[in-house]
Amino acid sequence: AGFKASLAERYQFILLDEFQDTNPSQFAIIKELTDYEKPLVIAVGDDDQAIYEFQGALSTNLSDFQSHYEANVITLTENYRSTQEILDFSHHIIEQAPDRFADKELIAHNENPTTSQIFRHEFLSSDMEYGFIADEIEKLIKSGVSQDEIAVISYKTKYFMPLLPYLKTKSNINIAYEKRD
Repeated sequence: AGFKASLAERYQFILLDEFQDTNPSQFAIIKELTDYEKPLVIAVGDDDQAIYEFQGALSTNLSDFQSHYEANVITLTENYRSTQEILDFSHHIIEQAPDRFADKELIAHNENPTTSQIFRHEFLSSDMEYGFIADEIEKLIKSGVSQDEIAVISYKTKYFMPLLPYLKTKSNINIAYEKRD
C-alpha cells in the first residue's frame, strides 16, 4: 500500500497517449495508480486506429476509460495528414465496424494537398494476389521509386511469407524484412 501511495503521489497528472492500443493489464495498472478521489488522468486515442488487438488491446478501451473515470469526451475532427478522398474512403469502411466509440467525420486541412488514388482489387486466389503485388512493386521500381520507399506490411510474418517466392521471381526487387512475432 505504501508503494502504491508513493507512486500515486509522484504521478499526480497522467496522460495516456495512444490509449486505444493498451491491453487490460496496462489499464489495470492505471486504475490502481489512480484509485483515489478525482484523479487527473487524460486518455488520448482514436478507436478507429486501434491496431493491436492481436496483442491484447481491446476495442472498448476508450469507452471503458470514459465509463470508469466519467470522463468528458473531446472529439477532434481536423486531419492534417491525409487528403479528403482518403478520409472519406476510410470513414466509409470504418463506419461498418461494430461498437465504435464515436462516429466522427474527419476534415482534411492539408496545406500541401496531393492527388491521392485509391484502388480496390479482388482476387480469385492467393496466387493471383501475390503475383499482382510483385508486379506492382516491380512497376514502382521501374518508374523510379526507390526501393527503400516501398513496404509491404503484415501484422504476422506467416501472412507475408507466401509473398516471398513471387518477389524473388523479379530480379530487380531486393527483399529485407523484420520479424516481430
